[in-house]
Amino acid sequence: MTPNEPAEESAQESNNAVRSARRDGSATAASESEIPFGVTAVDDYTLRVRLVRPDKNFPALVAHPVFRPVHERSEAQPQTTGESSVDGEKSNATGEANFITNGAFVLSRREPNSVVLERARNYWDAQTVKLERVRFVGMRSAEDAVAAYHAGEVDAVSNAAFEPLALKLFTPYKDFRRATFGAVTYYQFNMNRPPFDNLLLRRAFALAIDRNRLSRDVMGGATEPATSFLPKVEGGQQREDKTPSIEYDVAQARALLAQAGFAGGRGFPRVKLLVNRNDQQRVVAEAVAAMWRSALNVEIEVVIKSWEDYEAAFNAGDYDIVRRSLVMQTADETTNFSLMFGSGAKVEANMTGRQEQSNAAQTSDEQSVAELTSNEQPKAQQALPPILDETQALAQMPAVPLSFASSYALVKPYVLRLDANLLDVQSLKNISINTAWRAPQRDTVVRVQSSR
Repeated sequence: MTPNEPAEESAQESNNAVRSARRDGSATAASESEIPFGVTAVDDYTLRVRLVRPDKNFPALVAHPVFRPVHERSEAQPQTTGESSVDGEKSNATGEANFITNGAFVLSRREPNSVVLERARNYWDAQTVKLERVRFVGMRSAEDAVAAYHAGEVDAVSNAAFEPLALKLFTPYKDFRRATFGAVTYYQFNMNRPPFDNLLLRRAFALAIDRNRLSRDVMGGATEPATSFLPKVEGGQQREDKTPSIEYDVAQARALLAQAGFAGGRGFPRVKLLVNRNDQQRVVAEAVAAMWRSALNVEIEVVIKSWEDYEAAFNAGDYDIVRRSLVMQTADETTNFSLMFGSGAKVEANMTGRQEQSNAAQTSDEQSVAELTSNEQPKAQQALPPILDETQALAQMPAVPLSFASSYALVKPYVLRLDANLLDVQSLKNISINTAWRAPQRDTVVRVQSSR
């Protein structure tokens, strides 16, 4: 896959079961029988990858750090000390081994609270890179970050854990940016036993949740209501999506409940909602249980367990409904649904905001999408048919999406192209500084008081 190669063509001859690449020692492509993992280095500048199925998102997926290149000769070098390193010419100032990097920027130096990158002189598209240097500064708290931003010490603040009150204060300002982050919290049904082996009941419970009120009142406006499993917003813009949404509809929920044989909630069994021990998750669970009780006249027992007991109960299928969440590592639909409802699915301990994201949703780089749907699953998931897209998920309703996390940023007006996206990963290559920008002049009012 070369930088100039169209993404679609690259994806057609790729394999997202990427586990290793092997040089064949020549500038010609290796034969099919010599490609044990679907990956081979054609020459010094071309990597050929074969996909199980076409995937237009594959070029973006390989930008994830799990696919970082490894320079074998540098791996064997002993640790050295000396001056800072630019383009690998000098050793790292902190005494660590040389860092071999790729991309538009290279590591220049590391300091106790910051990392400095400089533009890579040998980057293939270096002429389009606008910034000369980027300095990442770590802050102990969101308050410290805002103070540094206000003092002009930093040009942008991201990944800060702003309190709800701070969010309300920042909202009117043009340099405050809020975007939907690709992390979803959802309640999953146990479809292996009654009552939620009945699709009508799963749909009834999905329609009986007021997600807007949940995000606005219970979560203090810190989350986005999730009317689908994947966000329908990208970079602040509504993306093209023809799949339906799950809207709050008490009348329809009650009709479905009656159709399933439980009109007015009569005869409906008491069900257990399993959540891990966390104050915020407890509050959310109690709020959702109250909505179900009010709309459907059903009794919900909120069961709170320690993380270890919670995992054990989930794996044993000892629940009726269970709280789950996923921090997305890619925008690829198939991968995300495999992680949510396939054998690669894992549970986040407490994912309520951008700053609390976990890598628990990642699968090993030795697993393919095919393996995610074929390996042995927990008892709670054995009855699930393959669910690989939003349409299938909304049709089968194995779970109820509740909310998406939000990402926040403060960006000075002269910083251009620092754009929000679902993964909250900005491309430094596209960012630039408008050196002609000047702060607007404020009108000065002079009041003259005359004496008589």
